[in-house]
Amino acid sequence: WHGYFDPLPFLFEKLAELKPARIAVLGMERMPWKVHTWLGQTLGVELVPVDEHLNLLRRVKAPLEVQLLREAVRVTDLAFTEVQPLLRPGANEIEIAAAISYTFRKNSCADAFFPGVLGGIDADTAVIARKPRPRPLENGDTVMIDIGAAYQGYMADVARTYVLGQPSALQQHAWDTIRRAHEAVLALCKPGTPCIRLHQTAQAIIEAAGYTLDHRIGHGFGLATSFEWPNLIAETAELQPGNTLALEPAIYKVGAGAMKIEDNVVITETGWEVLSKSRISLEVAS
Repeated sequence: WHGYFDPLPFLFEKLAELKPARIAVLGMERMPWKVHTWLGQTLGVELVPVDEHLNLLRRVKAPLEVQLLREAVRVTDLAFTEVQPLLRPGANEIEIAAAISYTFRKNSCADAFFPGVLGGIDADTAVIARKPRPRPLENGDTVMIDIGAAYQGYMADVARTYVLGQPSALQQHAWDTIRRAHEAVLALCKPGTPCIRLHQTAQAIIEAAGYTLDHRIGHGFGLATSFEWPNLIAETAELQPGNTLALEPAIYKVGAGAMKIEDNVVITETGWEVLSKSRISLEVAS
């Protein structure tokens, strides 16, 4: 599949040979119209949506899936290490994003999503997400990097935050609040905890410190990132072994910029394992 710029002719050829009566389809609402028309009208195949059943199976990752995710997260961690020399005044977000993508590609991965690099402390930086911009970084800037490598279709989603130089009182206070929320949420990551309790716990800590939690505390990761089960702001089901979570307490405030810690966690029989090992510190590694 990966050897084809357009895999559709290959798909059509193989299905024409097999002549199936029915095909199970995951994600039919995203199927290109060209494919849907050819399968239904030209080949005369009955298309059977199986999202409901397979999505339930995807909630618990098999050991092979965890192995693939572990590699995706490892390469993501490597990108954080390799990009450190660029985190200096004068660099810009676009070149940092390009360096991250290069690290992914030279390690047999792709971008799970466009690299998020938010530098500064202004209103254009105190946002959840935006494209990298060419503005040179300055001393005192917050630099939040939210990235994920995709390995054989399995996607990581990790974020780290840095300050160029000495953090201001506001930057340090926001960061300390995020760290407390992060640690509290991790402590809840064990079988039997209702998913929504993680969000409620982080929200209480962040709001008690005088900030707002502008998005959910996290979501699943696997064959997708943001759309992978569970949505922690609303899901009431209990965690169970094999669930994978991207936990992302964050504060977005003018004067502090975008500040976030995002770790990738797998629920085990007795608790949790953090797959993302890259250093968590506001200080840029020398």
